[in-house]
Amino acid sequence: MLFFRLALLLVVVVAPSWALDMDCVDGCSANCVNAGDNARDNARDIARDIERCLSDCLANCYSYDGGSGGRVLSTNLQPTMRRSLSEQERELYTIGPCEPCDAYIYPDFSRGRRLQDGSSTTDVVAYFLADLEDSSSYYLNVESTKSCDGILNDGSTPDLYNNQTLSQTPWDANSLLADESGTAFGNYTVDPGLALDDLVGYAAVLYTKNGTGVACGILEPLEMGDERLSSASAMASSPFVAVLLLFLALIM
Repeated sequence: MLFFRLALLLVVVVAPSWALDMDCVDGCSANCVNAGDNARDNARDIARDIERCLSDCLANCYSYDGGSGGRVLSTNLQPTMRRSLSEQERELYTIGPCEPCDAYIYPDFSRGRRLQDGSSTTDVVAYFLADLEDSSSYYLNVESTKSCDGILNDGSTPDLYNNQTLSQTPWDANSLLADESGTAFGNYTVDPGLALDDLVGYAAVLYTKNGTGVACGILEPLEMGDERLSSASAMASSPFVAVLLLFLALIM
């Protein structure tokens, strides 16, 4: 009975957790880069095939209570526009119902500074975008707001980064160049000086080189690939289950 009580207390104290296997993430990047080789005709097909490969692969890079920590953030960028733009400007900058229009951010433990808890502050940003203006440059910034509405209406929301350690935003350092078909895909690294979890729920905005916001999405954790394991983990780590197990451990 004493052993059972100790076991229950251990389950409560050591809550089940999921972690990101960074070796798996590296493998995804290497394996999916060639996923578009069999694409039928254009850059959009290639981008879509690589995006689907990376999304499926990253979603399966979570290991139960192991790995190096961290997680993958993702967002689907929805076309949007500032109301303050003139009709002519709207026509110029409007992008279509793009597919794909997705971005992923995940930690890069191979480089960059570490926070006190050992997590990396350098992240990989992978982007897959279509229906952009042909042969034009764009910027993908994470902004210090959790809404897509206000940021594109006033254009004054600052970027999200650690302004105690960085003198300027790191998000403007990497431009995304759309090809002749209006498609852009690839990846780059960025160091906002923050843990990846600090970006959860914030808006990722696609800007033209002129600073016009044309698409926006909220960064959320990418769901784990195995729904059964995900559900089991969520239930085992829920406050209700923890309280129930603690109660059983105390009364037995």
